Amino acid sequence: ACVVKHNGEVLDEKNIGQILSMRDLMTDLRAANPLNQGGGGRPFSKQDRSRFLDVLEREVRRAKLL
Repeated sequence: ACVVKHNGEVLDEKNIGQILSMRDLMTDLRAANPLNQGGGGRPFSKQDRSRFLDVLEREVRRAKLL
């Protein structure tokens, strides 16, 4: 099983642990600073959309071969 993130990054059993650990760490850091007025991430661009669709198509084709 795998997950394709919005930015085209593929998460699988090899890297999901590290990604989740980093997510949890960043959540804790944000919670420790309640005055931090984060503006969120950057807007989703046409390039981001294209990269996501390319990776998604590749992963769907790979899954069909299994």
